[in-house]
Amino acid sequence: MLAIALLTYALITPRDSFTHGSFNSDDVQIIREAYGPHVFWFRSDDGTYLIFDEKALAQLDELFRPQRELAWQQANLGSKQAHASLSRQESLSQEQARLSEKQSALSREVGKKLSALTDEWIRSGVAKPLSR
Repeated sequence: MLAIALLTYALITPRDSFTHGSFNSDDVQIIREAYGPHVFWFRSDDGTYLIFDEKALAQLDELFRPQRELAWQQANLGSKQAHASLSRQESLSQEQARLSEKQSALSREVGKKLSALTDEWIRSGVAKPLSR
């Protein structure tokens, strides 16, 4: 195993994006415009890579599916909090804290799986090195 530490990544899909590292919406848009509506861009200890392979992108979509669902739950809860009475806000805040803990655990799990996947994709050539 190459034991690559992922420093930054961006999964760009037609409907959303997931990033880790110092990205903003302009960075995501630049990647989308340069490489298309469905791409995985990542930087590891040994370089910067792009993935366009449909099977790999489907694996990534599935890997990030729980985080997508959790983000939707958090947004829905946030909307409820904005319109809730003070007495109801405390229980909603507790629920938000529970979801945040779940999000942290999911992020750690995704990071571990992503490291193993990118190791394999680099070895197999699915991950294409980005020339500077």
